[in-house]
Amino acid sequence: MTDGPPFLRFPTGGVVGDNLIIGGTYLNIEKQEYSVYAYNMRTKLWTKLEYEDPSIVSSSSWNTSFFCTETARHVLLGTRKTSTSLLQDYNDRITNFTDVLEIEVAGYGVCANAADSGVAFSLAGHKLGREAMRDGLADMEIICFDSKREDGVESRQDGSGMSFTSRTKRIGVLSKVLETRWGEYYLSLCASAPGVNGSMRGNMRVEDKSRVLFIPERYEVVAALVEWLYTGTLHPTWDVDILGGLLSLARGYRIGLLRRQAVLRLHELLELSYETDTRDEREAVFNAAAAAGEIGLLKHEHKKVLEKRD
Repeated sequence: MTDGPPFLRFPTGGVVGDNLIIGGTYLNIEKQEYSVYAYNMRTKLWTKLEYEDPSIVSSSSWNTSFFCTETARHVLLGTRKTSTSLLQDYNDRITNFTDVLEIEVAGYGVCANAADSGVAFSLAGHKLGREAMRDGLADMEIICFDSKREDGVESRQDGSGMSFTSRTKRIGVLSKVLETRWGEYYLSLCASAPGVNGSMRGNMRVEDKSRVLFIPERYEVVAALVEWLYTGTLHPTWDVDILGGLLSLARGYRIGLLRRQAVLRLHELLELSYETDTRDEREAVFNAAAAAGEIGLLKHEHKKVLEKRD
């Protein structure tokens, strides 16, 4: 944590969760740079946010910025050219737009609140999904791996060359739920399915005539994905292992809202793991972030490690 920001000229800002993000030009005799700070309105604490290479910001001219709520990134516009300076361009009223720098604020633990991460469905839609799950209505199946399969189980291949283990599980689902709540990715996959031999996209396979969708993931994770598609919420008992699997599926299969919700929950679990000094939980969050390529979550973990050392 740090003191409040110095006098910033022409500040811009945004809000994410309980945090106010402020950026502006800082000029004095000793230093000229574009500075960015986060103010936590709940804890009343300031945090200075740094770009990947702070020397770039102080040695060239960066003039304006904005906060992108959708990606939770602070975006800075300017130039990397060292032939000019921030002070000179400020005096000449020159604004540069040739280069871009970004800060992923999640790396500082600056995250949206659960209510701000997005509402998947209306209350009526959530209730309808719950009732459909309870009634077991289905007109197609999802095939996934049985996480309890034994070592040495023989594999076989279908006509398309796709390898299946003989120990799989099936989950009955309504195709209309996948169409309306998964959306574009699922619809485009179905549209490209030529028939009984099915269609491949990434590691996912759909067979149109047999109405079967194969997702190469453990049963517990796929079951959680189905529950989310029906209800739009993350079950409070899901652990890091399940959330990490959902995060990887969300990134790979373009389910943006699920990704945001899973990332937020993992940030919360990371903070809790340090409060309770639970090393296994911290390592599990790190592994989930690394597997899914969530840079902001990895940076948050790195920042917590440095704080713990201090």
